[in-house]
Amino acid sequence: MGQSGRRIVVIEDNPDVGALLQTLLHSAGHVVVSTNESKGAVELVRREEPDLVLCDIAMPELDGYGVLKALQADPETARYPVVFLTAHREFSERVRAFKMGVVDYVTKPFTRETLLRKVDRILKGLDPSGDAAATEAVDSSDEDAPPASRAAASSGDAQGRDPESLPQGTGSLPPFGALPEMLRNILIADDNAVFRGFLREVLTKHGFTVHVARDGEEALALAIEKRPWLIMTDVSMPEVDGFELCRRVRATTLISHTPVVFLSGWDDYRDRQRALQVGADEFLSKQTPVRELLIRIHLLLQRYSDAASSSRKPAMEGSIEVVGAAGVLQMWHQGRLSGVCTVRSGTQLFEARFKDGEIVYASVGDRSGAAAVYGFLGWTRGQFRFVPADVPAGEPIGDSFDQLLLEGCRLLDETRRSEPEGES
Repeated sequence: MGQSGRRIVVIEDNPDVGALLQTLLHSAGHVVVSTNESKGAVELVRREEPDLVLCDIAMPELDGYGVLKALQADPETARYPVVFLTAHREFSERVRAFKMGVVDYVTKPFTRETLLRKVDRILKGLDPSGDAAATEAVDSSDEDAPPASRAAASSGDAQGRDPESLPQGTGSLPPFGALPEMLRNILIADDNAVFRGFLREVLTKHGFTVHVARDGEEALALAIEKRPWLIMTDVSMPEVDGFELCRRVRATTLISHTPVVFLSGWDDYRDRQRALQVGADEFLSKQTPVRELLIRIHLLLQRYSDAASSSRKPAMEGSIEVVGAAGVLQMWHQGRLSGVCTVRSGTQLFEARFKDGEIVYASVGDRSGAAAVYGFLGWTRGQFRFVPADVPAGEPIGDSFDQLLLEGCRLLDETRRSEPEGES
């Protein structure tokens, strides 16, 4: 992480969650001081002078709001940013938290990537994730927007776990126009034709290209073919359900870093826990108001936005841990960009030259051409940099970019499947 070595105070009464937070934050290089006694938290913060405070909401004696008020009342501790941790996903709770002055809000169970990304953004002095601004916009929006009048179909196509009516109107929305057009490409997997069509209509109105599938099998094939930047899936589907779809996405090199959002008719804790365990980025109820759903989509796609936007920067940089090696190459291809992409991982250096989105040169170590691209696709760590430039015309490597990428990912997946379990 870019802001390693910072001091963080964790206030969490659950010892298992506290230990997990310590492990994750230590792995990013942070110094962590924790306590499970909320009453002594203010004194601990005053003594440690941390860069950030992570605080549970539901605690005995003094809850998170009480801790926050005490910190804000003391001039010596009021300046420290506070992030709330909670198992409650109610939108009203999030609104209350931001109104009280927290800088971000993390729901349990959380993924390592989600936690460290939020922490990193805060420590860099940026808007932590856009949640606060988005929530303020939502809270001040028109609350009189009527709920959708269409009820979910009662035929066999509508699942019993789905909500009886569709989510309510949109109200204030995030600025999707600021996202590069190529990122507004989403796949929806749901066997309920009513909800599937409703969600497709909502997203299409906001400038998205939407692909739809009726089950996980069809969704995986479409994801490989269309390579969306976000997958939204129902939990319960025939044959291949959402959990198995997510597993297969994470095991397929070509799309392994694509964000996956689960949508469920029941906001069941066990389903949510299982979804996050198989690699989901979000788990939302189908009854989630449309405006909140769109806010969550916007936040997930923002992870790519800075790297993919060439209009404001002479060079585009980022980490392949976020977008994946295949995703890095796809950004320049889908943007039809010309320039030089370099990726450094330890002592290794990969270089690829793009002409109008096609790779005309690639090298890594003593390998060049297709072999270099195939080798790079196996990288899981590294920092990339793309500098737009007038690259001389040349023959594309392989028959096409798609053919090159598909073949490289296929070979890599075959190699991984043939390895004994536990090896990488």
